[in-house]
Amino acid sequence: MREQGRVRWRRFAAIFIPATLAASLLVFAAAQGAIGVSFVVSGRKIKTSVEKIRAFDVTQFDTTVETKDGRKIPVHVASNKRTESFGLCQSYLFDTPLGPATLKLTGGTNGKPVISRDAVLYALRLTNDEITATNDKLGLDASTVESVPGVSGPPGFVGEHADTITVFNSRQILVATTAGTITTPDSDARVIPGVHECF
Repeated sequence: MREQGRVRWRRFAAIFIPATLAASLLVFAAAQGAIGVSFVVSGRKIKTSVEKIRAFDVTQFDTTVETKDGRKIPVHVASNKRTESFGLCQSYLFDTPLGPATLKLTGGTNGKPVISRDAVLYALRLTNDEITATNDKLGLDASTVESVPGVSGPPGFVGEHADTITVFNSRQILVATTAGTITTPDSDARVIPGVHECF
């Protein structure tokens, strides 16, 4: 049994280590701005929870993104010039021959926030305990709101802009997220066998 356990662990590592590397490359590409605002999404759900968010120069609108097989997914887009995220957790599930596994990323603990610039979220759902916005304008034409260069909505769609937004206990279901730059203190990324999402 002991020998069998060692063999199974080697199989496990052979499967999960490449997955971890691929996921790390994806995160690095997003952090460096290598993923453009128009891209093909996988369609898998990314769950993100944040204890507190401070965002500056925030725009929001609705549009669609597309999967590789041509399926269009309606999303709510939120973009901003700068974000400070305290107590960040991000996770998504993927399938392996040994069953489901979770890639889980955490950071921004011990009072030091994750800092992102030119960040864009493509969301299916945003749930928050409390939101405070300053100088909020709703009903703008989505094509006229742009806090991140090149990211604006379709003409005739409803857009929103706020100078600042503060959010507590945010729970987000996303299909994609990008950032021009991102700094993550206390960063930890791990692949965990089974389902271990942020919420």
